[in-house]
Amino acid sequence: MLKKAGPVSSLVTCDGLKDKVKESKFVLAFFGEETDALYKDAHIPFADSSDKITFVHVNDAACAAEHSVTGSGSVLFKKFEDPFLVYPGKADKDALIAWTKPLMVPTVFEFTEEEIDSVFGQQQPTLVLFRNTEKDAKALFMDVFEQAAVAHKGKMLFAYADAVGGIQERLAEFMGVTAD
Repeated sequence: MLKKAGPVSSLVTCDGLKDKVKESKFVLAFFGEETDALYKDAHIPFADSSDKITFVHVNDAACAAEHSVTGSGSVLFKKFEDPFLVYPGKADKDALIAWTKPLMVPTVFEFTEEEIDSVFGQQQPTLVLFRNTEKDAKALFMDVFEQAAVAHKGKMLFAYADAVGGIQERLAEFMGVTAD
């Protein structure tokens, strides 16, 4: 609600950016001038359409360099895997969204209530491995599954689930999978 009432991207200092990264699951930071095409044509339009990411902009060259940005650029900060990734694309909202979307879930994740929107809401292609977590926790197929996930990151999501218990059982029923 605060985002809709105020600016969609907040101007912050380098220390302010660090605070935002600590308190938010995802932060997309633009480094550079507000007149830059990446800011005007991608960052702001994306910020205006997304509620899952905290959007900030920083006009501090030293802070940008600290985060591997020379000149202007965008960086996605997150709480898992790579703590920050520099956007390599062009000044286009759709390209920025397409780059960001698969990075908002771990390479391999357990299907939970929290991940429902990533899989079904955003309609991303997802490979789900059903397994018996207690029995198969360190099975060889998980190593192969993880290797496939790394090789195909950004193209599809890789989730694992049990066929019994809670939301995972409902997913199994929905997909026609049984414990057998």
